[in-house]
Amino acid sequence: MKITALKTNYKPTDIAVGSARSCYFGKNIITPEDVAKWDKKNELLNSIFKAGHHTTLMHYHFTFLIEGMSRLLIWRLLHSHPFYNSEQVSQRYAKMKVDNFTYPKNCNKESWQNYYETMFNYYEKLIEKLTPVIEQILPKFQKKSAKKKAQEFARYLLPMGMNAHLYHTVNVITALRYITAVKVIPEAKEEANDFVNQLKQQMLKIDENLAPLIEFAENEKVIFPEIDIERIKEKHNIKEKVKVFDIVDYDFNLNANYAGVMRLSSMYLDESILGSFNSYIKLSLSADAQNQRHRRSPAVRAKLEDIYKRDFYIPIIIAEIEINIYIKKQLNIHMIFLKKRKKI
Repeated sequence: MKITALKTNYKPTDIAVGSARSCYFGKNIITPEDVAKWDKKNELLNSIFKAGHHTTLMHYHFTFLIEGMSRLLIWRLLHSHPFYNSEQVSQRYAKMKVDNFTYPKNCNKESWQNYYETMFNYYEKLIEKLTPVIEQILPKFQKKSAKKKAQEFARYLLPMGMNAHLYHTVNVITALRYITAVKVIPEAKEEANDFVNQLKQQMLKIDENLAPLIEFAENEKVIFPEIDIERIKEKHNIKEKVKVFDIVDYDFNLNANYAGVMRLSSMYLDESILGSFNSYIKLSLSADAQNQRHRRSPAVRAKLEDIYKRDFYIPIIIAEIEINIYIKKQLNIHMIFLKKRKKI
């Protein structure tokens, strides 16, 4: 047996074609150096890509340093699948700043700024109110962490427009799927397009031979699945916040994302992933984002516009000390803002 660790200075397409040729030809490993000298490299690369042999494109990983991305886009795109690794600034351990918010293009900047500043003011007030309460509850050796724990609760008030910075690592095929997926992304569309434009530039800097694959990804068909959560709840008589149910007989249709070369079904999950035992869980968007990041739980996540309700989660500690008035006030502000925005 012989094991050799590949260096990091090889091009993604050389590794992909080398791994493919090692499957299809001869008895020996075909190295990336061999591929770089081979005149039929791009011919085989395009062939295996269009044939759906995508495991060859999963050996090489990009690590992107991302700054100023909204947590909404991270939730909808970057963490909506299990094929990534991220190290993201923590809203629990790092104090958030009022100037770290995403503003939509061509928006009423003053209106958005007022909204963000109001929400951030409530965030800071909640930390101030909760810290001494939590300090009293904690054992002596943990009292110093009271403010950090208060920040963890207070982050429920922060809008999903709050920015984050992160290391984000994905393989080549996942990066290509991002390029296709943003064409129908239901939220943060302009921000997603900006992300993808920069993503393509960075990929081509590393390997210009990715150009035809990027072009294919740009032109591939994709849909965002229509998901009827209420129908699922009604069919299985779901009235609780959490319910496990058997849906082997579930009546679903495969959507168009299963048929394409890009297999976008791994990015935009729909009801057809359901089978055997599943769980319905009612939880906040903040909790779902945390679940994505730490557990990479696959889930059907409908368009926010379709499932948005005036419904919210109040942590027990907040309800017990009767300061949920802050929550109610910020929700009223949020609802008024959304109504005004709809009129605009």
